[in-house]
Amino acid sequence: MGARIACLGAAAVIAAVDVLHLYVELRKDESDAAGGASVFALALATAAGLTVAGAFVHERPRRFGFLGTAVTLTLVLAVVSGFSVGPLLVPAVVMLLYGMFSA
Repeated sequence: MGARIACLGAAAVIAAVDVLHLYVELRKDESDAAGGASVFALALATAAGLTVAGAFVHERPRRFGFLGTAVTLTLVLAVVSGFSVGPLLVPAVVMLLYGMFSA
């Protein structure tokens, strides 16, 4: 039960960072940034979706696959984004790791 709550909390954090990043990028006056922002937002939404799906999978190998993919994608996006939204994704990575290895 704690692993499921951690996974759903991580999905909420990822979704909140996704909305925040998309809002900030679309408020800028640069039209070139909209394409990159939408790809980044789509990748974060994919990570959140994998996290929610992994929270409700009962088989351990499948859960490990879903959450492992979500951890990898979130960690790569945190590193790529650097200091803009990267530090905001670190708690989600920690919660995903807990959810992946505890259940």
